[in-house]
Amino acid sequence: MTGLSEKQGNHQAQPNLEIIDDEKNKLILQYGVFAVVIVACLKIFLFSLLQSSILLIPVLMYASQNCPSDESFDAKKEIKRVLRGANLSDDDPNKPKGWLEKTVAKANASIFTELATGLGYEVTKTHMYGFATLASARVPSAKMDFYWIGAFGKWTYITAREMEKEHYD
Repeated sequence: MTGLSEKQGNHQAQPNLEIIDDEKNKLILQYGVFAVVIVACLKIFLFSLLQSSILLIPVLMYASQNCPSDESFDAKKEIKRVLRGANLSDDDPNKPKGWLEKTVAKANASIFTELATGLGYEVTKTHMYGFATLASARVPSAKMDFYWIGAFGKWTYITAREMEKEHYD
């Protein structure tokens, strides 16, 4: 004998095991299902991102090869095109339909553009990583800002808006 009684020698520490009730079990199960759904959604998202990047690379390469040059943008010509309605769709009621309407629209656009830009205008170009160029023309006498994007070999009109009051006072 080692001096310990039989009770003391065979005594082992029992871990404090807590019995999980149904509420806690249900909560653990909900968290597990939620984690599986999140992982599945993340996998689908990453897979679709990979697929789209495979398709996006040739499009971006084509865009970078066909980005119009800065010299090809003529603000006066583009403003005339916008004012005569060339950017409007065929079913737009503001687009001139007949020969007479088109001729009057061209004359009005030419006169307005010459008068407005004759007093000065400012063209700003922002290059977007070589894939596209954003061009803006500010015409203070007309109190207008015009915006175009140059991509895939041509300039496309985006929008025009009135200048804020503090820019033309």
